[in-house]
Amino acid sequence: MNLLGEQLAGMTGHVERVLELGLDDAEPEDLRVRSFRVLRRAGLPVEFARQIGAMLKIETLGPRCSEGLRDSIFECLKIHADKLPVEQTMRQLDPFLHHPEPAIRTHALALLGEVGDLDAIERMCVMPNTAAEIDRIQQA
Repeated sequence: MNLLGEQLAGMTGHVERVLELGLDDAEPEDLRVRSFRVLRRAGLPVEFARQIGAMLKIETLGPRCSEGLRDSIFECLKIHADKLPVEQTMRQLDPFLHHPEPAIRTHALALLGEVGDLDAIERMCVMPNTAAEIDRIQQA
């Protein structure tokens, strides 16, 4: 499947189908994870990146979401952060940045660094953070 994923990433005609698989809650989780890994390497049009960005909801990617799926979605969004609307993404990230679970906050910090809102990064510096979060803040 990895070889297939590498081939599909370069074939833009298949990107839409891979996106559909990733966004479909009815699909098996491992298939969805692999879809987002493929999309991470694909040349995504802005509208496709924004469809993935619409998943930035604490109900979707919060504690009920598996770690593997959350990781693959956030990594995909990090790669395509330049295609996300900054203000909207900042609003969507806010619940993640204040979530009590460090793993969830760390993902949000990494995406925040890619989106590049300096004021939000400065606010995060004054909050109590885990070592992983401090590393992400410094990278941002």
